[in-house]
Amino acid sequence: MRCRKVRRLLGPYLEGELDREVASKIRGHLESCERCGHELALEEIIMKGMEATVPPVPEGFAEEVVRTFEERRAEEVALESIPDLSMFLCRVILCNIKWTVELLRTRFRLTLWATAESFIYTWRALRQMVEVTVEAVRLAYGPSAV
Repeated sequence: MRCRKVRRLLGPYLEGELDREVASKIRGHLESCERCGHELALEEIIMKGMEATVPPVPEGFAEEVVRTFEERRAEEVALESIPDLSMFLCRVILCNIKWTVELLRTRFRLTLWATAESFIYTWRALRQMVEVTVEAVRLAYGPSAV
């Protein structure tokens, strides 16, 4: 059996959905192919992460997040000028890292997927903030400022 086919069937294999003959071929392939063995281990980790239960959100959490966001937004508005674009971008990155760390410190047990989504969201938000910042500098100081 080829690696591509084995990798495509790893999910059904772990869930016991395959007939004995196909499962036997996959077992034989996994014994001889280290790369597919690693894929199987990763698939097992993902399946275990999907089975984990996420505790309910504590009362008042949403309001606290909104309040914190509004406080930080007010601090950002208070800054009247951007003296150095690189310093501002460093602050943005540190702020995003701080927010991510604060979220991870909460009592939630994040699954693998939730962590990945949080990182992707943070990365997209950071990229958008950089684009908006560059545009703001262009508008404030002219096209040659950036």
